[in-house]
Amino acid sequence: MNTRQVVAHTGGMILMVGAMLAAGDRVQAQDQSVDRAATQQARRIEGVWLPIVTITDCQTHAVIATFPSMEIYVRGGGYIGFGAVQKSDQVGMGAWRHTGGRKYVSEYEFFGYAPAPVGAPDGAPDGTLLKVSGTIRLSADGTSFTSSQTADVLDFAGNVLARICGTRDATRLQ
Repeated sequence: MNTRQVVAHTGGMILMVGAMLAAGDRVQAQDQSVDRAATQQARRIEGVWLPIVTITDCQTHAVIATFPSMEIYVRGGGYIGFGAVQKSDQVGMGAWRHTGGRKYVSEYEFFGYAPAPVGAPDGAPDGTLLKVSGTIRLSADGTSFTSSQTADVLDFAGNVLARICGTRDATRLQ
């Protein structure tokens, strides 16, 4: 090969590598744009929500209880929930994640408490956990959501004592 051919081949290779790098940068920029959009969608659930919780029998769908709640979806996937059940407020903790579009899932647990007599302080822990798994659908405007969930009542050894179902209709605390 003469010098002229070597220079031409080298120049061609440099142009080809440059074009490939530029194309890679464009693809990476598009991927980052898609990632950014997905992150923004995922973050739409972050904040404080005020659901009305309806607990039902999973077989008969008979309503067992309805009560207000307050939930916090924390950036990064944390969840804290406060349920105003009977005379004691119950605190649950867990996690949430975005599954695509306006859909999310959450998993969290509450300690069970024995009912307290009228006029007495809140009851003591009764040795159970309420383990909840829910699916959430956020409204298009991001100001409300509906959710369905199942919950297992477990003893501290992890044995399932009962299963209950429920729904939540929530509005964002503005």
